[in-house]
Amino acid sequence: GGVQVRWATASELNSASFDVERSADGRSFTKLTQVAAQGTKTTRSDYAWLDATAPTTALYYRLRQVDQDGTATYSPVVTVAGRAGETAPAEFTLSPNPTRTTVSFATSQPTTYVLRSVLGQALRTGTTTPGLTTLDVADLTAGVYLMELRTDAGRLVRRFVKE
Repeated sequence: GGVQVRWATASELNSASFDVERSADGRSFTKLTQVAAQGTKTTRSDYAWLDATAPTTALYYRLRQVDQDGTATYSPVVTVAGRAGETAPAEFTLSPNPTRTTVSFATSQPTTYVLRSVLGQALRTGTTTPGLTTLDVADLTAGVYLMELRTDAGRLVRRFVKE
């Protein structure tokens, strides 16, 4: 039981910790735990924490990343569908990842998407049609980006790398 919360960083600069926060309504968040960060590191770091006390209703999670100087930034909110008969949002995979020119994803229904910078800034928005959607990303600078899909059942966020 519970919810496994996993995240990764491509690199870290003066990072102190990550606070894992949970909400039942997507607006009011509570800190569940604090996970020590790697500090300064130029390679990928993977993190995980089990929310063993998660209720069976729909939940919302986010990370609060705290730097050594106390500055904090928040991740996008991720929805976990309830296990008590609630409809889960459809899974999606971005490919290819990493990419140079396009990124593709499949959806079974019209879905709103938001392409975001790693800082959370909305760069592009649109609506998919059922089936495969291909988005041209050739004009983006090299770096890490987030693709967010919004459905009636919640939001899904996936990370991709533009070479």
